[in-house]
Amino acid sequence: MGPGDDAVGGPRAPGSGARFFRAARAEDPPIPPTGQPLADTSAPVVVFITIDALRADALADRGRDATWPTLARLRDESAWFTRARSPGSQTAVSLTATFSGRTFSELFWARHGVGSARFEYAAADPTPRLPAMLDEEGIDTFKVVGTNFLANEFGTASGFARETLASQGRRHAKAREIEGPLVEALKKVRREPAFFYAHFMEPHAPYDRGEVKEGSKKERYLSEIAALDETFDRLLTVLDGPRLRGRAWLVVSSDHGEAFGEHDSWEHTKTLYDEMIRVPLLVRGPGVVPRVIEEPVTLLDVGPTVLDLFRLPTPSGWAGQTLVPLLRGDDVALERPILAEGRLRRAIVMPDGMKVIVDLRRKVVEAYDLTNDQMELVDVWDDGPPGARSRAQVAAAALEAYYLEREARAPGYRPVYKP
Repeated sequence: MGPGDDAVGGPRAPGSGARFFRAARAEDPPIPPTGQPLADTSAPVVVFITIDALRADALADRGRDATWPTLARLRDESAWFTRARSPGSQTAVSLTATFSGRTFSELFWARHGVGSARFEYAAADPTPRLPAMLDEEGIDTFKVVGTNFLANEFGTASGFARETLASQGRRHAKAREIEGPLVEALKKVRREPAFFYAHFMEPHAPYDRGEVKEGSKKERYLSEIAALDETFDRLLTVLDGPRLRGRAWLVVSSDHGEAFGEHDSWEHTKTLYDEMIRVPLLVRGPGVVPRVIEEPVTLLDVGPTVLDLFRLPTPSGWAGQTLVPLLRGDDVALERPILAEGRLRRAIVMPDGMKVIVDLRRKVVEAYDLTNDQMELVDVWDDGPPGARSRAQVAAAALEAYYLEREARAPGYRPVYKP
């Protein structure tokens, strides 16, 4: 199956923006920020937080609001994107894509690190990362993280002018070790623009940091989410204080989801089904209209959104689009594809709800119609009704067209399998 011209913006790929299906060129102009700013401030502050392994359906369960009241309040005071997806089911894959604006296969990966920390990372890939771009504009950048490969040197969340590593070796830092430096840094913000990032390791396996010590993995996982609630209470108190009120935005999401037996899988990294890549995405701050937004989005949209909040242009080659119009309350249909990758698998979710997963190692294609099969139980690639099979072929053609143009290539380079 070849992509053909009709796979780009034509009837075989409805709703797809043609510019996203070709490689960036040096002469392509950047995408300017949108309309009017959300708030009248010359010193915006953006705080971006990712919570490891947090599934979208966890925060959506209002029956648990009493268990994590601050997180529930944050959800209801935010623009809540209920159909957000991560660009991968592995932390290094999804966060590298988020900060670089490019998907896994658009970057060069190689072994990096020493000893037990030596794995595949895009550490040597020259693509500018979001924090470095902000730093070049005179914006203060700071991060605090709790696992070793989120240090600048690994290329995952790199480019920060200041970083605090809250743990050493393979140990995962606890929430209070992340929250403390983050809150203290926010308390010192002056009348200058700043970008802060933090990654919390709860509720990562083995789910032993919550009050529930016995019971199923799912029960212990949910208990560990609740352990974060007090952390966010202190964070919101600082953001709502006189120093930051009216000029600070909080963006909260996750690096990936988590499986609890769906598709015979547990934890993460192993597949690209929605239990692995559906994540929450909340944006709270001045000018943001609190509401439920069902427009499909991706973490690749976070970078353009942050740039837009700082009134900076987005590189034309980035794979996401700004969400600021949606934050303002406008209803717009975004044009970039929703993509995810992991372990030499690729997935695309189309505007019509068709999802295709291509396993490049096993040469297997799966397709699921998410409009009536949200659990991805019925593969329609070979045996579905004719209409579904036709839509699946459109999705597969769009996926092929994207990477035919944008995949990273160089003499001697072979795409890596990141375990």
